[in-house]
Amino acid sequence: GRELVGLFSILCGLLLLLSLASFDGRDPWLNHVVSGVSTIHNRAGLFGAYMGGLLYDVLGLAAWVVPAFFCIAGARRILSSPSWDWWRWFGFLLLAVCVAMAGAAHDLQNLENAAGPANQAASHGGGLLGHSLYRGLVGGLSVTGATLIWIFCLLLSLQMLLGFSWFSLIAGTVSRLWEMMVAKAQS
Repeated sequence: GRELVGLFSILCGLLLLLSLASFDGRDPWLNHVVSGVSTIHNRAGLFGAYMGGLLYDVLGLAAWVVPAFFCIAGARRILSSPSWDWWRWFGFLLLAVCVAMAGAAHDLQNLENAAGPANQAASHGGGLLGHSLYRGLVGGLSVTGATLIWIFCLLLSLQMLLGFSWFSLIAGTVSRLWEMMVAKAQS
């Protein structure tokens, strides 16, 4: 049963990955209506057109984290890996939020640099989630404050997801640099 759940999770992840990879703006999705009979260009069919559109609209570039989540969870089920602690999954979620916020910042920067109304189409890199969070942070903290929060959250998400210690990382780097300097001084 555990392996079947894992395989189903991987299947869902691969379908979502295919939906995102073959997303085509000409296909119908919740925010885009196509009149008449239309050829579906998405490789996952109508399901893929709607899922790809929904994920991009809500999460932007962070949509790519969703299939990765399903595939990793499925592989962990199949391989009987020790379960991840809650903080690793939270790090995964926080990383998706950071990617969405970075996409929103990129979108808004493109809009500010656009010349004229014809060039004011954003790439939807942040999606609804990223734009809402980014505008809320910028409104309360300014761009500089929002950037500091974003960097902190990104570093925190990487630490939680990968499970390393910043102190150990810095101490190991300093130790290696010291060893290299001593070796160079002796030669």
